[in-house]
Amino acid sequence: MKIHKIIIPPQDIERCPVGNAMKLEMEYEHGRQKLHVYGAQRSTTIKALPGDMVAIQSGGLEPPIVKVMAPPENPVKKVFWEHGFYKTNKAERLENLKGRVRDNESTYGYINDEGTVAVAYRKVMFNQRGVPFGWWYDHKKATVADVKKLIGFALSQSLGYKANLI
Repeated sequence: MKIHKIIIPPQDIERCPVGNAMKLEMEYEHGRQKLHVYGAQRSTTIKALPGDMVAIQSGGLEPPIVKVMAPPENPVKKVFWEHGFYKTNKAERLENLKGRVRDNESTYGYINDEGTVAVAYRKVMFNQRGVPFGWWYDHKKATVADVKKLIGFALSQSLGYKANLI
């Protein structure tokens, strides 16, 4: 079962497939703020505003399960959320995240030099890159800038910013 996450744009979306699903389509009416998701036999309509992130669950469910995802209020957590790191894969302690990465050879992770932010991703498989695996942050010291820099580095491995492997 696949969950497609879509950010609602500020304009209409004509009826189109959702991801690579064969029998799942969607359309968005900006003026009415309505998102319609069509399954093979039944459809679902919800209210959605531009900028909302919507999760559409596919896999033959009728009608398709559709819900608006609410971002966290904490600005540091919100940056993680915007990059696909959700509370379900947050480590309570840095040591927990390090252990999960060590125990799973199909993942890699980075921690910033200050030791305030750490992220882990699944290794590239089947043309997927940057699939979040786990995250941790020091809730007293981490900043939005710390998170953005580390995620940017982990996804691009850009020069000029240094991070350490977990």
